[in-house]
Amino acid sequence: DGNSRFSEDARWGTFWSVGGGWNIEKESFFKVSWVNQLKIRSSYGVVGVADGIGYYAYQGLYGFANNANEPGIVQSQTSFLNRELTWEVNKQFDLGLEFSLFKNRLSGTIEYYKRNSEKLLFAVPQPLSSGALTVTQNTATLYNKGIELQLSGDVVKTKNFTFNLNLNLSTVENRITAMPPSVPEFITGTKKYAVGASIFDYWLRSYYGVDPEDGAALYDADNKLTVANRRFITRKDGGVDTVTTAVANGKFAFHGSSIPDFYGSLKPTLTYKNFSISVLFTFQKGGLTYDALYQSLMSSTNYGGAQHVDILNRWKAKGDITNIPRVDAGRAVDFNANSSRWLVDASYFNIRTVTMSYSLPKSLSTKLNIQNAQFFMTAENLAFFSKRIGMNNQQAFSGVTSNAYPPARAITLGLSLNL
Repeated sequence: DGNSRFSEDARWGTFWSVGGGWNIEKESFFKVSWVNQLKIRSSYGVVGVADGIGYYAYQGLYGFANNANEPGIVQSQTSFLNRELTWEVNKQFDLGLEFSLFKNRLSGTIEYYKRNSEKLLFAVPQPLSSGALTVTQNTATLYNKGIELQLSGDVVKTKNFTFNLNLNLSTVENRITAMPPSVPEFITGTKKYAVGASIFDYWLRSYYGVDPEDGAALYDADNKLTVANRRFITRKDGGVDTVTTAVANGKFAFHGSSIPDFYGSLKPTLTYKNFSISVLFTFQKGGLTYDALYQSLMSSTNYGGAQHVDILNRWKAKGDITNIPRVDAGRAVDFNANSSRWLVDASYFNIRTVTMSYSLPKSLSTKLNIQNAQFFMTAENLAFFSKRIGMNNQQAFSGVTSNAYPPARAITLGLSLNL
């Protein structure tokens, strides 16, 4: 493949893939009557990526701008030709097992995958003296790996009644294995990229809690901190924690990830004669969401705007035990700052779709000169259960929320037929 986003020296890349499978049940030595299919398959492939870097990524570009009201041109992209810039490369391996058992009553797939992404196209931060904020380079390396499981089976099956169950489960692990030599780590939003970490790991100030003496927000601090806002809190076990009321002196640390332990879907289907009902559930276990919307509703400077009802549980008097600091407009920067306080469990359970249908008997359809007549009703997004009411945990895999409407509830009634 070739791409003009790269220079003539690095424009072309060679990418390939190979795969194969083995149907074990067809071998003469395999004599298991209750196994209808048993297939092992695997593949490995290399794919080039050139997305998100603009059409002239390797060139030095300028744009028009004003400096102190004087017109001129400034660098909009690094001023030298980056002839070494080339394809990002993804190397993906997967190994799967497909099976069907008990006269096809139970079937499924178990798959392991790993994708190594090399020469990642990073916008690498530059020194201010260089005149460019960032330079696109092939630098970092990371991998994604996990397991995917799909099962489908008829739990109960008689002449007129069938109970079928479909299950999907997935896991994913993300890890950075190399960073640019000139920038071994850097912070972007709520994350920090560094070797050994994940691009989905939160890097935030460590919120400690609320001081019951005066209702101040507290953050973990270094024991060597000597500034006036340092405080010491005695724990129940007799130990002493060093904290601070100034968020600028609070310690940064990794605080979990937006990646869940697992996620998936479950779809039971009941069929009795001409009636059928199925429900699609989606779910996620684990992971964290940074709830910036909740943070904005807990601010003490939000004059004339809405606030979350949790603000009623704030500290009000000496001795109050709460996790919400006092309302103090003058200390809002410290009391409502970005920190681990706003992380919330992202686990959820969603009743995504419910579908009911009734097919007209063939005897009646024939009299009416129609075929495949079916009445149906579908309800979507019926209920969503999560730690925080009103929060859409499915909004972004990065775990950062924004002002977006949750999926609307919709109910559809219909009739389908062939004439």
